[in-house]
Amino acid sequence: MSDPTPTPPGRVEDVGMRLGTLGQLLRLFGRGKRPWLLPLVLLLSVLGLVLAGLQAVQYVAPFIYPLL
Repeated sequence: MSDPTPTPPGRVEDVGMRLGTLGQLLRLFGRGKRPWLLPLVLLLSVLGLVLAGLQAVQYVAPFIYPLL
């Protein structure tokens, strides 16, 4: 059977399907379920960015030291 209401292109659900896991998290937050998960995801994202930045320091350091 066909869905009686066709979904217009560019809907939020379509974008969420293309984003995979990130899209599922966004849909979960959009529905208002599990609000305690948002701070946890934000904290883990910031921690991941900090760790990635610390890994990049060893590649950037040789260019910074001559400037000092």
